[in-house]
Amino acid sequence: MVKSTNLTLFIIVLFSLSWASWEHTYGGATTDLGYAVKQTSDGGYIVAGASNSWSGSLADAYLVKTDGSGNLQWQQTYGGLNGEYFYSVEQTSDSGYIMAGITNAPFANDVYLLRANSNGNLVWTQTFGGSRDDRGYSALKTFDGGYIVIGYTTSFGAGGDDAYLVKTDSGGNMVWQQAIGSNLSDRAYAIRQTQDHGYIFCGASNAQSGFLTRDAWLVRTDSLGNKLWEKFYGGSGDESANALYLTSDGGYILVGATTSIGAGSYDLYIIKTDASGTLQWEKTYGGSNEEMGWSVSPTSDGGYFIVGHTASQGAGGFDVYVLKTDASGNLQWQETYGGADWDYGRLGHQTSDMGYIIAGYTMSYGAGDYDVYLIKRDPGSIKEQATASPYSVKNLSVQPNPFVTYTKVLTYETSNFSVYDATGRCIGVYSGNRIGENLVPGIYFIKLQNYNSTAVRVVKIRN
Repeated sequence: MVKSTNLTLFIIVLFSLSWASWEHTYGGATTDLGYAVKQTSDGGYIVAGASNSWSGSLADAYLVKTDGSGNLQWQQTYGGLNGEYFYSVEQTSDSGYIMAGITNAPFANDVYLLRANSNGNLVWTQTFGGSRDDRGYSALKTFDGGYIVIGYTTSFGAGGDDAYLVKTDSGGNMVWQQAIGSNLSDRAYAIRQTQDHGYIFCGASNAQSGFLTRDAWLVRTDSLGNKLWEKFYGGSGDESANALYLTSDGGYILVGATTSIGAGSYDLYIIKTDASGTLQWEKTYGGSNEEMGWSVSPTSDGGYFIVGHTASQGAGGFDVYVLKTDASGNLQWQETYGGADWDYGRLGHQTSDMGYIIAGYTMSYGAGDYDVYLIKRDPGSIKEQATASPYSVKNLSVQPNPFVTYTKVLTYETSNFSVYDATGRCIGVYSGNRIGENLVPGIYFIKLQNYNSTAVRVVKIRN
């Protein structure tokens, strides 16, 4: 019976212990928005968005570089007199950056593709589109060293809005473009390249549902952007798919919003398909008010990390909404961030230390109207860290375990390690390899962290 009690305590601790996180805002006296974030090769973060604080009137595209603790290293704005926005950012192999978004032409928008070096200085810029409204939402580096840009166009295609794919070389020069859609509205928001050098993109389409409502839309193309197949998901209400990722089984995971199913208004909508786009499962999360999912990315345990916003829970208005699910979309934990005003999450992903980085914008905090909002959430539980392969520090062991008087921490890597008690309180940082003296019997956690990896081991001191 004693063993059973100890095991129960052990499991509860594994799932409940969490680490502190930080939050930062960036911007000036007016509106500054964060739409995308990526961890950089130096352990810091790059955030892309738009800013009115330095442009005087219409927005400029905005790039913010921080260190690993969120401290500002540099910021840059880009654009002219008409207004520019970045909606995506990726780091390039030379530690520079590629961003996609929109630029306001005199009477419409054009797709905006910009390349910057590691200090944010402009390398080149390109625009794409016709005489009407054309928008870019995401750009990725392709296997051949060029880029693929996704968005939508009213200048080309079958009519209304059509998905707009632009393939460029490494200098941003157009190689080909494709418009895909119906004579109604078909908008694309996110794209990934597939292993056969084709593409998969998602968005929202009226093609099947008619003028009043949309379906979540998934389209597979060949390497030249020719449509191979398309799928629609949803019910009698309104759906969108705002982000997608390739899954380890060859299928796809999509996130967006739905009014057809769920608790009320818009609910956050997760869709899992096989490699042919056939629906395998769908899930909704949210309350009686609005929830929206804006990004999804895989986690090291095979699950998914999702970022969006919620009006059903949190501190007030809209709040940043983050969820962690298992591989089947079952909720493992969810959190909100923000204050009494309106706060939105737009993109996030798991970081190299097994934590999470989230970008968006906030009216509750900061210097002006909206400010760029960057949130670092450290690993949510000891279990997430202890099972964090392939990120775990190699060759970390504790012997003996359990023990009575002391134990030795054995690792090939020289580093300090921290010891936490069962409540998550750090009780000491050790530089040797022996612990146990002056500790009372119970469960403890040993955490070893180097530059880019973390390992946690659970130990028990017996009576």
